[in-house]
Amino acid sequence: TRSTGSSTKPILAYAPLLQYFGDKYTTASNFDTSNYRYPGSKSYMHNYGKYVYGYQTMAQSLALSHNTPVARIMDGVLGSNRVKNFLSGLDLDIQDKYTSVDGLGIHASTLQIASAYNAFNNLGKYGAPRFINKIEFSNGEEKVVEPKTRQAMNPSVAWTMNHMLRTVLTEKGTAKEAAIKGFDGYAGKTGTVGFDKSVKPPAPYGIGASDLWYNSYTNGGYSISIWTGY
Repeated sequence: TRSTGSSTKPILAYAPLLQYFGDKYTTASNFDTSNYRYPGSKSYMHNYGKYVYGYQTMAQSLALSHNTPVARIMDGVLGSNRVKNFLSGLDLDIQDKYTSVDGLGIHASTLQIASAYNAFNNLGKYGAPRFINKIEFSNGEEKVVEPKTRQAMNPSVAWTMNHMLRTVLTEKGTAKEAAIKGFDGYAGKTGTVGFDKSVKPPAPYGIGASDLWYNSYTNGGYSISIWTGY
């Protein structure tokens, strides 16, 4: 498992917000992108490059992967218990509690993330990953391994997330180079984890990041999570 960076913002903040507060928030709701002070500390969260964009809609914040709106959603609106409950439905509840710090990444595997994203693909229905469909025994008997599924979020939430995640691949998003012509409904989310401050570029790996993620899916039912490190 590796830190997922921004690639899990849809799962940690935006989808839970729509699930539990869909009567108050929409994709057009505005969020503050100014620097965010972590509660009880003197440290601040910044957006990439320390840029500030004023107030941005939920859709804009997701497409451009702003950090501080996610922090404000997780700490100020959702709280740890709601995040835990939502992640549990995706088999991703891996911590005792969740705060704005986790909006910048949790430690998970590509298998876990691809499975979670497939719930968006299936209008909110999560399917636990499996590698065997059927076992045939030497005596001719068969055992079918049935899929384990659950409704992890409202279909309307998944539908809304699908539309927002498609904008990530447009000129206004962080993954415009990932757009594939001819794939309707293709959606995705990027994630980047910078080197520790003790690592001085360009050594030892050159300019870049310790973790790069791209999670994506098509409306044909395929989901994929790609990790590229160092």
